[in-house]
Amino acid sequence: MKKTILWKNEEKLGYEHFLLEGTKGKGTIIYVDDEKAHTVNYEIKMESNWVTRQLSVQIDHGETRTLFSDGNGKWLNEEGLPLADLNGAIDVDIEATPSSNTLPINRENWELGEEKTFEMVYVAIPELHLTKVKQMYTYERKEEGLRYFKYECRGYETVICVDEDGFVVHYPNVFSR
Repeated sequence: MKKTILWKNEEKLGYEHFLLEGTKGKGTIIYVDDEKAHTVNYEIKMESNWVTRQLSVQIDHGETRTLFSDGNGKWLNEEGLPLADLNGAIDVDIEATPSSNTLPINRENWELGEEKTFEMVYVAIPELHLTKVKQMYTYERKEEGLRYFKYECRGYETVICVDEDGFVVHYPNVFSR
């Protein structure tokens, strides 16, 4: 699959250009936070079933964080050292992009009304701090070719809308295209 998306960041002034080619997703994000402009470049390498195997994130053309996964919840840093605090997480969630929501949505088969919980490697932007978080998705409905999922994480809750390929169309007050 090849797909190009332009997302608008509604929370902060900014945009993202995203390109999916086969099992590799690449994004460039430009946004303003506290009157300072930031650039985030990232690349996610996946298996054909949307399981994340590698993530590289670069902030402001400088600091870079690269992670490697065995696809079964074990993570290594760029030096090949284990990141035990992230054990169990299969997917990644990069704070500044809605592309991350596509990973668990496309990795799973969904029945209407079904709720699933995922452990995610959360990447804070611009700090590149890594934490493991739980996220819940509930497949609520399908309308006019779009699917709607209730999304919950750390007390935050919203309903996101995705296209037929599982990519966010609308993430209320945060991202849109």
